[in-house]
Amino acid sequence: MVTNLNPSKCKFTTIETSIYAFHSNGYVVNCTTKRKVKNLPDQSIITRRLLDLNTDYSTMNTPPGIPNKYWKLMGADERRKYTLMNLAADHIIPKTKGGSDRLINLQWLPHTLNSSKGNNVI
Repeated sequence: MVTNLNPSKCKFTTIETSIYAFHSNGYVVNCTTKRKVKNLPDQSIITRRLLDLNTDYSTMNTPPGIPNKYWKLMGADERRKYTLMNLAADHIIPKTKGGSDRLINLQWLPHTLNSSKGNNVI
């Protein structure tokens, strides 16, 4: 049971009927039960949801694979939709090499680049 959750380090979202706190250290707490969870009820991936909740799409740099001029024309909602459809949440330092699920170790990468990166650090 989590009793000392620091709200300033969390982003909160409702999934189905419960509120979840996504902590920047990479764990998620169900605010109703006050327990850490490993799986979300909507089957979304925790690291992807954590990165999404903490991305400022209005200031996000142009990702590889899309011309800069088109990215600059997109609003924040369009950028978010593009990101969620075309990019993967990647561990900068792979978990197999000691990387964590902490927000600081996550980045958006195109699916193809994430797949070809494998276990390497780029």
